[in-house]
Amino acid sequence: MAALSIQVPYPVFYDRDGQPLDSGNIYIGESNQDPVTNPLQVYYDEALTITASQPLVTSGGYVYRNGTPTQLYVDANDFSITVNDSKNLLVYNFPTATGLGVNAASIEYDPPFTGAVTSGYTVADKLSQTVSVKDFGAEGDGVTDDTVAIQTAFDNSSALFFPAGTYVLTAKITATKATAFSFYGDGMGNTILFWDVADGGIDITASNITNPITVDGLTFYTNRPDGGTALKVTYPSTASSPFVGARYSNLELRGSNFNTDYWTEGLRVINHWNLQCTGLHIQGAEGVTRGMEKAISMTDCYDPIISSIYAIRGIYGIWVSDGEDEGMNVSECVFIDFETGIYFNSVTAQAGTAISNNHINAEKFGIDFQAKQQCLISGNLIYKITGSTMPYVGIALKYCNDSRITANYVRNTGASGGEIGVLLDDTDNCIITGNQFTEFSGGSVGVQVATASGGNYISNNSTYTAGTAIVNFAGVALKTNICFNNSPLPRGTLEVDSAT
Repeated sequence: MAALSIQVPYPVFYDRDGQPLDSGNIYIGESNQDPVTNPLQVYYDEALTITASQPLVTSGGYVYRNGTPTQLYVDANDFSITVNDSKNLLVYNFPTATGLGVNAASIEYDPPFTGAVTSGYTVADKLSQTVSVKDFGAEGDGVTDDTVAIQTAFDNSSALFFPAGTYVLTAKITATKATAFSFYGDGMGNTILFWDVADGGIDITASNITNPITVDGLTFYTNRPDGGTALKVTYPSTASSPFVGARYSNLELRGSNFNTDYWTEGLRVINHWNLQCTGLHIQGAEGVTRGMEKAISMTDCYDPIISSIYAIRGIYGIWVSDGEDEGMNVSECVFIDFETGIYFNSVTAQAGTAISNNHINAEKFGIDFQAKQQCLISGNLIYKITGSTMPYVGIALKYCNDSRITANYVRNTGASGGEIGVLLDDTDNCIITGNQFTEFSGGSVGVQVATASGGNYISNNSTYTAGTAIVNFAGVALKTNICFNNSPLPRGTLEVDSAT
């Protein structure tokens, strides 16, 4: 029970003549009982460790301890009080009184709304509707180490609010959740989680696939190069799940110093079904080439929707590998200054991926897929990094049968020749149509068909660079592929290197 501060209805104890009471006798007891015969233990401190004897004697209207007025406490929600004068004659009596420290569970909350329910609804009920990390002692002042308070909050909450502020952390925050769990802030840049440690971030393990994890409105800072994974969430492996999946939105993941600090990984998700990830800003370091390994990393994730991501400077914008991932949808994202924009490499052939309307600026590969069948890749703006001399492929497909690559714009702004717009490697039955390849240098290829690729339909693609083959068949039987209405077709723009 919380300590209750004894606050009589007056700021001091008064005598019958209205003057502060001298040498009065104060008795405090159980509510609605005679406090003289039913006393409560009274304390001088809020921790309820320094006991006071009754009656309490006044001087100038106050109860004194060690020469100064003192506060009084009882371990109760309410109490009775009797005030007698120096002759022990009654001045006044209150059968029930309360102090300012009363427990919120004992105060009825009266909502100021028409039709609102008041009976049995307490202030504690109202306050518990929003649980804040500050309820657990976090300061958010940018100075105090809030690690213990925030870890305690994660251990004891199902929904947790971070008010605006900067929360300093000196260890990774971890949690295992058997129920739905959410934590959220006042928005990117307003609520900042600041890790002053080499391996920081938040690592959550969800023990039940049916309960979503939701994260929104926060900035994750690290003040280290290679600072670990900003946010990692792992669900148990499961064959399928029709339930609402995790939601990660409106998050900023970056180093506190733009030039030197960065997360090794921004968001890492494992075994997710029906994931939605939107509105993330993930940034590597300005002065560290390819410091951040992966902006978003995914393993064994089914039907994820990734949208409105802005990520800059790293090795991979999105990295999907080491598992069975299918049904991925990536749209309206921007990946700038990566070695590879979107990478997929599955252990078995997986179906159903849509990559549309993204802006990808990469050094080696815009999109690099292996064992990803039935892909729809359309409407993307794919650039090679300006000045790069690395070999470059805009869209690379290996073992990616039955896919459709349409209406993409692939541009070379680098320095070397030999670029490839779309590469089909051991990939069959694809439709490659309506793509445009711009500023490719001599010796480059718009569409390269290689290594036992057959049954592909290649039409209405275009390039405007002299010396660039719009379609090249290298060691592939032309008769198993259809090449139609690509332009321009002056001498040399269609190249066939085949024995049949």
